[in-house]
Amino acid sequence: MSATFILITLFQIALVLLLAYGFLHEDKFIKFEDKWIRLFKVYIHKVRKNMTINTFISNGWAESVTAHSLHSTGICMSDNYNGSAA
Repeated sequence: MSATFILITLFQIALVLLLAYGFLHEDKFIKFEDKWIRLFKVYIHKVRKNMTINTFISNGWAESVTAHSLHSTGICMSDNYNGSAA
């Protein structure tokens, strides 16, 4: 017997056992699926949010907004703020 045949056979046995478990414990299996779907959606949301933030920063908008925000709140310590990012 080759190793490939053994691995395929073990995979098929595991698949049949998981299928039988799914039929016997359908409510638990549905909760498990819903949990993974929610986790996947949260992950996709975080990735998209991170991509938006990286785009925002790479375009240079973040520096001008941050500099303006710090100056308007009085946190900026320099008196030579002229409204530009640098």
